[in-house]
Amino acid sequence: LATGVFKSQAQPQGRVECDGIHALCTAALCNLDGECECEVLDSVHQIAIARITNQTLKDQTSAQCTIQSPCGRNEAPVCTAINEGTYYDEANDILADFVSTYSWETFCQRTFVECDDSRNWA
Repeated sequence: LATGVFKSQAQPQGRVECDGIHALCTAALCNLDGECECEVLDSVHQIAIARITNQTLKDQTSAQCTIQSPCGRNEAPVCTAINEGTYYDEANDILADFVSTYSWETFCQRTFVECDDSRNWA
């Protein structure tokens, strides 16, 4: 029988919801240097916690926004950093002007689905 102290860690939310300026790069045209013309939107969007490229923000968001105690819109540390223009992309070593996130705004514009902020998006 093993003995010891086991700490149970809360499981992070898969995604957090933010509201504000963000980039939508899924359909962007990129040149050979990797520079892309992303669409800049000001709307509700989601961030996949696992895809956050700033380890400090990823750790803070994972700890604060859990399945047991989920964050509401704009309550996640990563939302604050994006909205205040302080998101530092460690993977690319730059202070990001815009952060590409998941957004359904253009989906709603291009389909016959009626979208509003009250819907529960996955």
